[in-house]
Amino acid sequence: MDTHDKILEAAQQLVEEQGRHSLSFRKVAERAGVSVGSVQYYFSAMEQLVDALTDPWHEGLDRILRETMVALPAAEDRQELLVEMCLRIHRLAVEHRELLLTRHLDTLQRGELLARRRQPAFRALEQGAKMAAALVGGDPERWRLTMMGIEHLLVGFALSDRAAETGSDAAAVEAFLRDAILGMGRRALALDES
Repeated sequence: MDTHDKILEAAQQLVEEQGRHSLSFRKVAERAGVSVGSVQYYFSAMEQLVDALTDPWHEGLDRILRETMVALPAAEDRQELLVEMCLRIHRLAVEHRELLLTRHLDTLQRGELLARRRQPAFRALEQGAKMAAALVGGDPERWRLTMMGIEHLLVGFALSDRAAETGSDAAAVEAFLRDAILGMGRRALALDES
């Protein structure tokens, strides 16, 4: 394993074991078995390290969107395909809960998303909106707003709900989210018709 990967693994372990407040260049260096200078060589600011920790989340999100787009032409129930895509995003958020929480708090402190994440985030929303419009009809612009709301619901629920993290009552969580997603979708379509 190269130094960069050792640093990321050490940082991830610290966040998962001790929480986001445990993250410091010194602690990461100690855990990785490298010097503080080595950590700062790869990550000149803590926000860069925190952002790099969420790469698996972003890669998973891209994979879910690609797989859904591939499945779209053959889907018998397009609405169910869209709902299942959303539930997969929620499960991914639960899987990466501590790292996403760390990144979201870092973003709140800075007041903005890092530049390297802005375009992919908006591109994912655009893809989701186009997919929803293709699946069930409606205005893509309205769907973009709806998809943003759904994304906030899915990730926000994963970040704030310990039951989702532990898997206890996972069926109830998913049933609630399914109803919320369908309700938001119906509302988006109703607004188009008015």
